Amino acid sequence: MTKTLLSIFVFAFCCFTKVSSQVNYTFSAASGTYTPVSGNAVTLVSAGVTDATAADEGYANNIPIGFTFNYNGVNYTTVHINTNGFVALGTPFTTPANGYYANNLSTGPVVVTSARPVIAPLWDDLDMDITADNSISYLTSGTAPNRVFTVQYSNARWDYSSTVPVISFQVKFNETTNIIQFIYKQEAGAVVNTSGGASIGITAAGTGRGNFISLSNSGASPTARTDSSINNITAKPATGQIYTFTPASCFAPANLQATNVTSTTATLSYNAVAGAAGYEYAVSTSVNPPASGTATTATSVNITGLTPASVNYLYVRTNCGSSFSVWARKTIIPCTNNIAPANNATNVAVPTTVSWNAVAGATAYKTMFSLDGVTFFEYLTTTATSLPIPTDYSTIYYFYIRPVAGTDTASVACQSNATKFTTQGPPPLPVNDSCGAATVISAASGIVNGYTVGATPSPNGAICPPAAGDPPSTPDDDVWYSFKALQNGTGTITVTGDAFFDAVVSVYSGSCNSLTLMSCIDTSSNGETERLTLTNLVAGQTYYIRVYDWDVNNPGTFTIFLTGPALPVGITQFTGEQQGSKNVLKWITATEQNNKGFEIQRSVDGSNFSSIGFVISKAVPGSSASTNYSFDDAKPFANNNYYRLKQIDKDGKETYTNIVSLKGQRPSTLQLSRLYPNPASASISLIVTAPANDKISIVVTDFAGRIVMQKTSAILAGDNKLSLNIAQLSAGSYMIKAISENGSETSISKFMKQ
Repeated sequence: MTKTLLSIFVFAFCCFTKVSSQVNYTFSAASGTYTPVSGNAVTLVSAGVTDATAADEGYANNIPIGFTFNYNGVNYTTVHINTNGFVALGTPFTTPANGYYANNLSTGPVVVTSARPVIAPLWDDLDMDITADNSISYLTSGTAPNRVFTVQYSNARWDYSSTVPVISFQVKFNETTNIIQFIYKQEAGAVVNTSGGASIGITAAGTGRGNFISLSNSGASPTARTDSSINNITAKPATGQIYTFTPASCFAPANLQATNVTSTTATLSYNAVAGAAGYEYAVSTSVNPPASGTATTATSVNITGLTPASVNYLYVRTNCGSSFSVWARKTIIPCTNNIAPANNATNVAVPTTVSWNAVAGATAYKTMFSLDGVTFFEYLTTTATSLPIPTDYSTIYYFYIRPVAGTDTASVACQSNATKFTTQGPPPLPVNDSCGAATVISAASGIVNGYTVGATPSPNGAICPPAAGDPPSTPDDDVWYSFKALQNGTGTITVTGDAFFDAVVSVYSGSCNSLTLMSCIDTSSNGETERLTLTNLVAGQTYYIRVYDWDVNNPGTFTIFLTGPALPVGITQFTGEQQGSKNVLKWITATEQNNKGFEIQRSVDGSNFSSIGFVISKAVPGSSASTNYSFDDAKPFANNNYYRLKQIDKDGKETYTNIVSLKGQRPSTLQLSRLYPNPASASISLIVTAPANDKISIVVTDFAGRIVMQKTSAILAGDNKLSLNIAQLSAGSYMIKAISENGSETSISKFMKQ
């Protein structure tokens, strides 16, 4: 079960600016001839990936081009060649660094983005480990000023799990014209799609929208995309297929800087472009460039009209006389203000829900927290403006929010206005810490609040067996309840944990000295509901309920209540289901006495409920027949909805039902929802929940922030079970998170290697 690293939060009211350097190239496709070259074989260095040879995961740095090649306005004389089908012009590759096989033209290479710009004729998890010599070679041919530098990949296995050559390809750098060409030749083998597919294109040094050209497919006339990296190409380009990238004749300004930023104004400066007739600039809240802007000949302009509390984009382009360059963009992301808890608040509830104001144009928010107000960790990226946090009792926390706009994220400067709060003290030790001290409950008790904080393990009773494929639960914080059946029949026990409590519910017959496990349930996760129905209950017999959290050392709070014919009469069933755009709630009562009706309540977080309707009792006086009810919520929340009923007697007495949760749309962000076993010695399993099919990197770091392990996996929409071999890690504590191919991340979780 996922154990999420606890800590803190802070907010700032300054702004963050992000440069968009742009790719100043046009694209075209044609058919031609693939002509092999006989060049110099590269000497590969291993990238340090476990169980991979240098020919599978390797590189060769500082390969001489043989002339000065101008790419995107910058001169280069060397390249760095990677076995995974791409060439880099930035900083040399390093070892260990396991992010080279995770293809993404928008954000990659993972953890080594300084290697950008990237020239990628076929970026995927390739393997050049074949018997042929010179599987990767290079050659500078021709005479100045028309020389050509060629990097040739011969007989590549696509992808790494292939056992035969699948494709050969070349990337050519042309002197003087600075044109780049990709040329392909099909080999006999078929593509094996284990890693999710390839990317074809070029990038700027920057990341995000506009900083790359990604081909939509590998056909004869693909589209050049600048908004989204295409990472799932699995068809071989035709033999002789040529993709050409030609530098624009008019370059956009570089090195954009925004200074003197206020909520409505900023100063935008940029480097002069040789030969420019002038420039145009504009400000917008749209990520799409404007049609035109304000003309200027200056390289520093004062911009007004920024929209407060919104993401703003500053645009500038070069006027080359007869044409304009593409727009270069600077992103200004304001920081948020916290709403709750208030700064210096005390006695804050555990777990804690933090909230903040929305920033117009933000696509997500990164929640940052700390225990000392100095060192902050990212907890979770969310699209909501509130989030439950797994806090501890009697602890000081700090938090702030970093708004996200596409691939741009507000800087850590947002922590300058830190919000500090102190959580409540721990509750008294539970009085029902043992079977002999079990709290007596009945259906008439309604919803009973419980907690396992301070509870100790009990020697009584067998442990609930785990579901197939799951590790066993750990009853180190169990508490006990008892009930007596009033008649033969069935009874239902419903337990709902807080946002970070994964309840296990076991029911025993017999006595505390001789308990027999009748039934148990552990099918839900943190914050969800366990509902256990018992059959063949015997009138007059006492039964014992054991509740604890699935994980080790993770006490929390929960609610418990009983229903069913064998128990005092009342609501025997309360369910909900989605029907199109509405949520339909249904419930059944066994018998009703003095019942006025039912108030339907709804919540977005399972804690704070409000009324959305009332249903009058339909029961016939004196009748013992069951009665069916229903209620339609025509306008549910977009994401999760939590419902409960408040049953109101004619004399004003109130009782509450169990909570029913109905999931809305799939999660809009990547989530690491489970991590087990923890601690672990040889391997650890992860449950990763994704809103769509994706390709992710699992990154493990030590507490100094050093990456010690990384694994790439293709995942499907929904829940995905992954396994990570950690046998080679040294004993100690580590942090783990998942990064999607579009750069979004899960929260950081902590695990212990034994």
